[in-house]
Amino acid sequence: MAMEHVVQVMKDHIKVMGQQKTKGVVLKKTGALAGIAQVCEQFSSQTGVIVRASGHSHPSALPDEQLLIDTLRRVKPFQHNPSRVISSMPRLTNSPVCKLKKEDLKTWITAKQLSFMSELGN
Repeated sequence: MAMEHVVQVMKDHIKVMGQQKTKGVVLKKTGALAGIAQVCEQFSSQTGVIVRASGHSHPSALPDEQLLIDTLRRVKPFQHNPSRVISSMPRLTNSPVCKLKKEDLKTWITAKQLSFMSELGN
């Protein structure tokens, strides 16, 4: 377990080195890491240094998620409602297919079919 910790500390220090990762530099920078950690722990214990854990607090996402869930349940965006419009986009049609001209679609499909057939050698 202690060895895994030392290896992780070494990896972290190697990542910080950036482009300067020659063999000599890596050996010089990581050679004393295990000893330095032990010296620091001994110094802290003998001098009575109080280590206070002060992790960064992360605000809970639960209120935001609950608000989103409540809004989605109220609006029901996945149910079909033909009269529903988006206030910020009044000219938006219900479906992009509504604006599609059938003759243009047939012409496009025929052209693609001919293209595919010629690629296949038919």
